Amino acid sequence: MKEIMKWIGETWTLYWGDGGYQYLFAAAVIYLLVKKKKDGNRKALLLYTGCILLVFTCPFTAWIMGKCIGTSVYWRVLWLVPAVPVIGIAAVDLIRNQRKAVKILLMAVLVSGGVLCGKSMTSAGNYVIAHNFQQVPDEVAQICTVIRQDAGDKKVYLATDDHIASYARVYDPSIYMPYGRGGKSARGKRAYRLYTEIMLGGDYEKVAYLAAKLKCSYVVGVVHDPSQIVFMEEKGYYQIGAVNDYRIFAKK
Repeated sequence: MKEIMKWIGETWTLYWGDGGYQYLFAAAVIYLLVKKKKDGNRKALLLYTGCILLVFTCPFTAWIMGKCIGTSVYWRVLWLVPAVPVIGIAAVDLIRNQRKAVKILLMAVLVSGGVLCGKSMTSAGNYVIAHNFQQVPDEVAQICTVIRQDAGDKKVYLATDDHIASYARVYDPSIYMPYGRGGKSARGKRAYRLYTEIMLGGDYEKVAYLAAKLKCSYVVGVVHDPSQIVFMEEKGYYQIGAVNDYRIFAKK
């Protein structure tokens, strides 16, 4: 039991991080609970919130759900907690019946508190600011630009890994690929083998052979050993550019 409770506490901390929104949320819940006038919608919201928190913190339900979805992702149960609506409703209710000067002051305090309690989405490194209209990673935009400048008006048939493939057609819909994200919709076993080899990123002799068989006009991948470039050149693929760790090969 103690281990489960410890795990629940660690999961709660992991979800909220070191920000202050959990305290804003707790204050909002307390405010709505002690407020005398409660309409049906607020009662339903508080009841729902209480049920979700009870399910999350109860060791028995936590154990069952941990077995079903995995302990490493149990924090996702907290996605069901309506923290933002609860905070918003409490804030609006607090401000609504005040005098104009007090409303302005309270609004400034609450907005400032909301800003100070959180962090930018980019601070954790999971998100980055894109500098292109399509809002794809800049690395992908640069690779696609190099390819399009080299290809001109010719058709581009590209083989690459999931990171680039997931965004390449968003940036440039005219790019064709022998497989989709995760190797899905691969055009035959040979196309799926090419996807697997590029994802492994070790044997560019096989990558070059399969890409040539599938008539891919461009190949983009991470080359850990420069000697692998020789295998690409033997099949007619020559490096035309590089972006970070990615090498861009074109069929000549």
